[in-house]
Amino acid sequence: VPVGTVSEEVAEIIKQNAGELLSVGPVLFDEFTKAGMDRTSLAFRLAFQADNRTLEDIEVNSIMERVYAAVQDKDWEVR
Repeated sequence: VPVGTVSEEVAEIIKQNAGELLSVGPVLFDEFTKAGMDRTSLAFRLAFQADNRTLEDIEVNSIMERVYAAVQDKDWEVR
């Protein structure tokens, strides 16, 4: 994200698009800005869980695609 972007703003976009299966997070666990750069890397931890069943990869992958799209719509890079 551009330097100066508030991590809570990024977390809110993630949360809004992660859906009801998001059980934990987003939790910011790392933030890094290389000297002289105009971008900051933010790393978030997410956990998905259903109360009544085991989630399948395809379900979580679909959710994450929605999250990636929302983040990219803000012109933020997903790595």
